[in-house]
Amino acid sequence: MAGLFVLGVAGCSDGSSPGAASQPTSASTTAAKASMRLTSPEFTDGGTIPTVFTCAGAGSSPELDWSAPPAGTKELALLVFDPDAGNDGFVHYLVWGVAP
Repeated sequence: MAGLFVLGVAGCSDGSSPGAASQPTSASTTAAKASMRLTSPEFTDGGTIPTVFTCAGAGSSPELDWSAPPAGTKELALLVFDPDAGNDGFVHYLVWGVAP
């Protein structure tokens, strides 16, 4: 089983409406991608997730490590999406509001 791990960042509100987050520009999105890295010692980039971390195994979560997020990051979000599961893929894991 392979999965796509995405770690996102949320910035400040632009003040246009209460609670609305500003939309990142392509430059800030590129900077976030270039300056932050998500890794795991449990499997290699693009590799198969070991069975112990699947429903066929213990179903436990793998250790995840990430580098410092871009300056001004207020929270992190993690999405684990499996594009090979079913016709539309499958969201295995989603968490947000993680302190950077």
